[in-house]
Amino acid sequence: MDHKLQVKDLTHIGIFLVIYYILICICSMAGVLTAMAMKSALIAWIFFALAPFISGIFTGPVVILLMTKLQKPWGFFIFGIIPPILLALTGHTWIVPAGSLIFVILAEIILRLGKYKSFSAMMLAHAVFNIWTMMPLFAVILSAKMQASVVKKMGSELVSVIFTLPNIAPIIIIAFIGGIIGAFLGKLMLKKHFQKAGIV
Repeated sequence: MDHKLQVKDLTHIGIFLVIYYILICICSMAGVLTAMAMKSALIAWIFFALAPFISGIFTGPVVILLMTKLQKPWGFFIFGIIPPILLALTGHTWIVPAGSLIFVILAEIILRLGKYKSFSAMMLAHAVFNIWTMMPLFAVILSAKMQASVVKKMGSELVSVIFTLPNIAPIIIIAFIGGIIGAFLGKLMLKKHFQKAGIV
């Protein structure tokens, strides 16, 4: 196998990146906008948590298909780090890509350990990677600018209750579970691609 990224590989990354980013925006915005409209802290938290959970499910087939086509070192890393950077460039704090880098690197390492041919590695990599989708919630805790923006939309009382480390941290697990479900959904949808790519 040629382990160097070719133009074809970069083209795949670009195409899948567009599809992935659109899905992330739709899923995340649906959850976040609904959460911000809620008056109950509990219901708002649920919708904030649903955003990364649903994102993981809907993006699973896209990410898994990319993994079957891009079985080379650094390919997934390039794909994975761009969405957080795009969020930072479109109004979010740079805390998002900085924190997301951890999960993108872990996902790349997991894929390498699975030699890019193991579905178990792909599933785990996608689940870990999907955790980055809740980094904007952590950014609200860490960034005064982001917190002020959310306070304007929800009010200081709700924000002070929801956006605390004990309340936001559990969403990591929720995002992880969404990634697992999305990966299994991808496996069901892409059985023929798995066979052709020699995924086990």
